Amino acid sequence: MIDGHPRSMMSCPDFPVGSFGIVEVENPGRGVWYSTACWREYVGTWVLDNGRLFLWRLEGKYRLQNPDPLFASWYSGTLVVPDGRLVHYVHMGFGSIYEREIHITVANGLVTHTEVVDNRARLEALRP
Repeated sequence: MIDGHPRSMMSCPDFPVGSFGIVEVENPGRGVWYSTACWREYVGTWVLDNGRLFLWRLEGKYRLQNPDPLFASWYSGTLVVPDGRLVHYVHMGFGSIYEREIHITVANGLVTHTEVVDNRARLEALRP
């Protein structure tokens, strides 16, 4: 979620299992996490709020012990959010290309930089 709007990500932020109130579940029940399309075996919901990254919900193999959003102070890296039309589909993984990507750099849970990347050059490189 960015600014209250649902978005997808082309990245999987890590999280520390066994600390910060994140636990592994032995019998998570049935859900999309059993699909071969969900190799992580969990579905996570992340929220950017006032320049801070929160882990909002975990379903499947991992769960949050408390219902409150968890400030992701452990996470540093770049989140990649697709933006615009899907212009080149690649099955599996995060290889598909959208018109733009939003690259959000996070350090210890705090957003330090945001950049919109225009993918026209990547598309031109794919053309024969």
